[in-house]
Amino acid sequence: MGISVSKVEKWAKKKKTAKLVKFAESDDKDIRVAIAKGLGTIETEDSANGLVNMLRDPDPDVRIAAAESLGTVGNSRSIEFVRYIVNNDTDENVRKAAGEALNRLKEKINKELLAKK
Repeated sequence: MGISVSKVEKWAKKKKTAKLVKFAESDDKDIRVAIAKGLGTIETEDSANGLVNMLRDPDPDVRIAAAESLGTVGNSRSIEFVRYIVNNDTDENVRKAAGEALNRLKEKINKELLAKK
């Protein structure tokens, strides 16, 4: 089955998390980047878990997209994974993107906690 960036974008709009996660290990880097971005539009535990797995992708562009998306849709369990990338990734650009995502994630979680009070 051929998969394209436009197909990935359609799945993201329809919130088809399972399909996105299924193809997250595609051989095509552009597809993996699109999947990471698509998962970043779906705020569910499954999408956050898929993005955490994508932080281990061999391509730095995919790891950047995954970190950026986790900064938007991640949850409290995502923080340690993003922090690990900030401190340990071999690519400076990935570490920087993860640092920015970590700050957004912390803000998001703090707002959620305050809203519960």
